[in-house]
Amino acid sequence: MLWGAFIDAAPEFAATVRRRLEAGPYALLGSIRADGHPRISGVIVTFTERELWLGMPSRSLKVADLRREPKMSLHSSVSASATEEGDAKVTGQAVPIPEGSAEFDVFVAAWPHEARPGALALFRIEVEDASQVRLAETRDHHVIESWRAGEQGTRTLRDSP
Repeated sequence: MLWGAFIDAAPEFAATVRRRLEAGPYALLGSIRADGHPRISGVIVTFTERELWLGMPSRSLKVADLRREPKMSLHSSVSASATEEGDAKVTGQAVPIPEGSAEFDVFVAAWPHEARPGALALFRIEVEDASQVRLAETRDHHVIESWRAGEQGTRTLRDSP
């Protein structure tokens, strides 16, 4: 499901997840290495109106991971303030976008960095689910919100340790 479909299904939650993913200079990408183990890498998250994109150096190991196995997880940057504001996570598939395509050009127009020919690998993220965990205003429990494509969102309260 494209980011725009997530917006249509759960507009307020999609906006919250987007804010968290854009809050830090980087988000954390979970990909699967060739040996099957996980890899965590910093990435710059870019949104256009209805798309979530990841652009990264074309020779990076995370690009090789995503080309081999498109399953991925994207987690908001973690900081001391993240407990109150919450952290957010998106899982889904990373779809490679070829350089020179119209989609690639849309991304480059929105990306605040130089895109040298052959140096940038681009992926559009198809969202399967999203979640956020934050500390309640009363600070005595966590609020866990989640959404899965094709399902209603959920909200759960958990006691803080």
